[in-house]
Amino acid sequence: MDDVSKLMRRHTYVTKISTSFIYAILVSIAVNFFWTPGHIYSSGITGFAQLLNTISTRAFPFEISTGLALFLLNLPLFVLSWRAIGHEFTIFTIITVFLSSFMIQLLKPIPLTHDSIICAICGGAVNGSGTGLALRNGISTGGLYILGIVIRHRTGNSSGTINIAFYSLIIVHAAVMYGWQNSLYFFFSPIVNAVSYTHF
Repeated sequence: MDDVSKLMRRHTYVTKISTSFIYAILVSIAVNFFWTPGHIYSSGITGFAQLLNTISTRAFPFEISTGLALFLLNLPLFVLSWRAIGHEFTIFTIITVFLSSFMIQLLKPIPLTHDSIICAICGGAVNGSGTGLALRNGISTGGLYILGIVIRHRTGNSSGTINIAFYSLIIVHAAVMYGWQNSLYFFFSPIVNAVSYTHF
């Protein structure tokens, strides 16, 4: 039985790491093929990482890449996850976020189209499919998902208000840089993203 148990556990680990890699590829495609060329920001920590990248290229003498920003912004959430959720959960989350950051950095932006609506919808669909695959295999994609779990465990409430506030902040800052009309297209992305991972 011990051998069977070890084999099943090893299979589970391989499945989770494979899923993390597939998710990393999909989120990098969403960011580099659609969101970046269309000036569209994702919701959550990924969107904030994109925003930091844009601000750094305009205001700083150095550029903070989206991939690097994504990993750095998740560091305090890794600590929170390690203490409040569990070690194995956190380890796989770190692997997933690292692979995502690496693939976003590795895969250079390819502008298939600059149409903001198409970029928002396609990016949301691709990322949502990856998120759905990850969640169905017990993988955390990091970011506000960690915060949501902790809040739900400690208070019984959802993190919907925090998510909305966070995304609103991103939209306001993006509107300053790209204009309000373009920023309204951002709403397409999280809606399509949610539909995609719900029905994946």
